[in-house]
Amino acid sequence: MKSPSLALILFTFALALPACGPDDAPKLTGQLTLNPSEPVPNAPFSVDIEVERDGAALGGGKVILTSALDGQPRGFAIDAVEIEPGLYRAEGVTLSEEGAWSLTASVSASGASGAFTLPVEVACLADRGQGQSCCGTAQCGGGLWCDANACADTLRPDGIECDDEATCASGLCSSGLCASPWDVIGTGDGTPGSVTFEVVLTERLSRPTDLAFDPADGELWVSGRQLDQLSVVVDPMQGAGAVEHFFDRSQHFLEEVVTLSFGDSGTFATCGETRNTYNGLRPPDDFMGPVMWPADRVDFQVFGPDASNVHLDMLHNSPNCMGIEADTGNAFFVFNGHDGVLDWYDFHEPHPDREHGGENHSDGIKRRYTEVSLSRKPGVPSHMALDADRRWLYIADTGNGRVLRVDTTGATEKGRIQAFFGDGILSDFQGIVQEFVVEPGDGLISPSGLALYEGVIFVTDNATGLIHAFKTDGQEVNKLDTGLGAGALAGVEVGPDGFLYFVDMSGDRVLRVLP
Repeated sequence: MKSPSLALILFTFALALPACGPDDAPKLTGQLTLNPSEPVPNAPFSVDIEVERDGAALGGGKVILTSALDGQPRGFAIDAVEIEPGLYRAEGVTLSEEGAWSLTASVSASGASGAFTLPVEVACLADRGQGQSCCGTAQCGGGLWCDANACADTLRPDGIECDDEATCASGLCSSGLCASPWDVIGTGDGTPGSVTFEVVLTERLSRPTDLAFDPADGELWVSGRQLDQLSVVVDPMQGAGAVEHFFDRSQHFLEEVVTLSFGDSGTFATCGETRNTYNGLRPPDDFMGPVMWPADRVDFQVFGPDASNVHLDMLHNSPNCMGIEADTGNAFFVFNGHDGVLDWYDFHEPHPDREHGGENHSDGIKRRYTEVSLSRKPGVPSHMALDADRRWLYIADTGNGRVLRVDTTGATEKGRIQAFFGDGILSDFQGIVQEFVVEPGDGLISPSGLALYEGVIFVTDNATGLIHAFKTDGQEVNKLDTGLGAGALAGVEVGPDGFLYFVDMSGDRVLRVLP
């Protein structure tokens, strides 16, 4: 940052000593220089006082700086330090408010004394340019911000006002302030009392497992395992708002639902931890997998109330599904807990026979990445998150106590796998790239919920009640103890408002973290 130009105001005084005649009196001249040149309220600045006696630098003098506002003495008397012969400096000068101030340098030396006064206008001016003094960012123009009382064009640190992410060093502008992404779970000591937990949803919930925000309208959808239900909070950013619930009377499409994810084509998908027993009424037949739904809540009202009449499609090669994550279009990644592998499904279009509630699944395309070995922990969802730009899929591998990431783009088809008749094509894909982000024993016991936000991975640990924040290289940067203990935590997301939301399975609630 360039130093502001210095205001130079020269005051010359002829000082008469009693013992000398008028022609023999020593003449002192003084010059006061402010740095920065335009002081603002409560911002320290320095004053240089240059003093000459009969045209020569005055060394060894004593210089005291005082101030006045509108002619009335105010506040301080600072001894200026001699920097070199004839140059004295007063540091840390502060003027407390806007107005017409004056600074007076009183000089005394052997055989001479005098005082030099400089008027100083202290004001918070608008439209300040780079390097000019400022009271706050509001006074700076052209996207600059007020750094140490001077307008600057550098990236803004955490806590500084912002209008967009591009102005913040962290790359995150949240609620009008630059913020560190990991501060979503607080900036205190990580204890339950260091943040506030706000209840967003508790009405008619039974064993909530996951949550996701509709990217189109910000509605919050929650999966409820115990009652085979989907719940919708219409305006979650306002706390506990209007809620609607939808149930599956068929005991199939939402049976033991544990996870959901919104795609980019007006749909979302769910799947459940079940081998298709119709809630224990029949022997398991493993005819189970992800279900695609319309993202518009109105469709559930029109084609419901039974959710089975609303669904758009279903495919059936992933029993005991523990997690799902949208890819592109109507394609989704699936944590296949029964076979301990990663699956991928493309529903293509809704049922050809009947869009809502149909039974024709023949256009489905399915892939199985057999090289990705996953382990299910019964009763604990294993969520996933996709970095769409880098094509890394992050997976909470609950049974193995780790987080890994995979890149499926390089995998190729190696053969076909037997699938259910009329349920599309299932292929074996190999050549996948995979890496461990958090290895077993590196801080996680039973990772469950997983959300990717601004380069930070938030992971809930079902075994401990902790929420962890990791960089994508696996470095832990923050953690929060929710105080809920073992068995409570599952799905987690960062909402459109920049706050963290998570499900409390034990307490049948959805909570928002207010740092």
